[in-house]
Amino acid sequence: MTLRAGEVVRIDLDDAHFYAKCVSVHPTYHEILAIDPNGYDVPVATSDVLSFSEFAIAPMSHALQLGRLKGQVESHLSNQNPITMPLFRFAVRDSAGRPIYWWLWDGNSIKIAEPDCDISCLPDRKMTSISELTSRWVKKRDD
Repeated sequence: MTLRAGEVVRIDLDDAHFYAKCVSVHPTYHEILAIDPNGYDVPVATSDVLSFSEFAIAPMSHALQLGRLKGQVESHLSNQNPITMPLFRFAVRDSAGRPIYWWLWDGNSIKIAEPDCDISCLPDRKMTSISELTSRWVKKRDD
């Protein structure tokens, strides 16, 4: 299974269902996903209840193909409520690990962030492992 932009995947973990929406498939990275951090006791019937408020770059298709995740594309939820590709940030750091300046990436190009630009709310451009992603879901559910 290879995810395509717009598809929603239901992931079944323990006793809950979690959702991710493929925003983009980048040729160099894995899927860029919008994540609903909430767990649902029963599968949702409509995308209106989903809250895609977080983003991650993760190998979702690969994990599903290998059986590391139990999930399926929810065709009735896919391609509804399009999500715009977010702006990601990543730091150029000095030898002590402190950010010198920040790059901003829109999925196609990069630019340097203006010094007075507040980028604290932007997601980091980093690969997220499937175990890290599922841990976030389970932790959120346990809280």
